[in-house]
Amino acid sequence: MQAIHHVELSVRARLFRVRSELSELEQHRARLSEKLSKQSIFEEFLTQVMSASSEFIDIRSIMSRYHTLKQLYEVISTCVLINELTTTVIRTSAVFTVHQ
Repeated sequence: MQAIHHVELSVRARLFRVRSELSELEQHRARLSEKLSKQSIFEEFLTQVMSASSEFIDIRSIMSRYHTLKQLYEVISTCVLINELTTTVIRTSAVFTVHQ
């Protein structure tokens, strides 16, 4: 009788774990589904870009172009920041020199 009770408890514990896992997986699936639906607008946009432009053959070429432009933007932004800081330093030192 104790053996049957032990097996029954073991089965119930396993069932509880499986139900918990199932619940977690369902929540994860819902989050992924929501994320996928938010991302679908980008696929539609890229498809429209491909059909409107002969320059881009596939989505990969669009993404490559995007990454190239993003890197160029970062380089240019860094150069502008350096130039602004240099200009500020020069103006500050010029004002300091005139007042001495």
